[in-house]
Amino acid sequence: MSSSNNSSGSTLSVLSFVDGLWDLAKVAKVIYFTICFDVLFFYLKGNGLFGIKLGKEFDLSIADFAGMIIALGIFSSVVLEIKTLFFNLILIRVKYSKLLTFNEDNIYQKSRTEVSMSELRDDALSKGDDLSFKIYSEEKNKRHEEFKNRRLSEIIAFGTFFVFSIEWYFSKSNGSSKMFIDWLWEQSKHSDPTTPHYLIGLLVSLALLFYATSVCWPIDFSSKIYYPKLAEKLKKKEDEWKSKIDEM
Repeated sequence: MSSSNNSSGSTLSVLSFVDGLWDLAKVAKVIYFTICFDVLFFYLKGNGLFGIKLGKEFDLSIADFAGMIIALGIFSSVVLEIKTLFFNLILIRVKYSKLLTFNEDNIYQKSRTEVSMSELRDDALSKGDDLSFKIYSEEKNKRHEEFKNRRLSEIIAFGTFFVFSIEWYFSKSNGSSKMFIDWLWEQSKHSDPTTPHYLIGLLVSLALLFYATSVCWPIDFSSKIYYPKLAEKLKKKEDEWKSKIDEM
């Protein structure tokens, strides 16, 4: 009975993993960790993961495996975090450069349906309104979670491009390094035996760079929240203040 339960549990796990492959972010994560271990295995053993046949031992000691995990953890949480930040800064400079920025005279009009998060918080605290403060807290937590998930997606997207660039640098043009890039090259030769090794590295790098750019492209986060009652109240106060200024 227990063996059948274990079998069904394993089947559900596999199906759950396969179903997740429809999500591009999850696919990028799988590719990222595969290439990371591929590079680390090549560094330790002189050949990549794609040179290992089924049934053959990995020939890794516990120290080797622990070292790979620690190195991957430090790289992902520290080095890659910094590299992605610099990549974000470059994209921000590109987005707000004169080439992409158009001069438009936009006159800001205060919305009668939206207020800023700080306005909602201050109003809730000043009146002791538990409902408003609950709405503020829930929205703040929701936006924080969205920002954290987006940041993780950015790190994985840029990390996939960055790690593949490292793999391309270490790989050998004759495919003897047995890494992911060599496997792709071998597959491409089925359709065109004259395909050069560097072309595979170039095409995959460009595709991953495009993906990283699309994921990391800076967006403007709105600090507004839909709250018509408070928005109308604040707009009336502003109009009254302006009318007093005009009368002076």
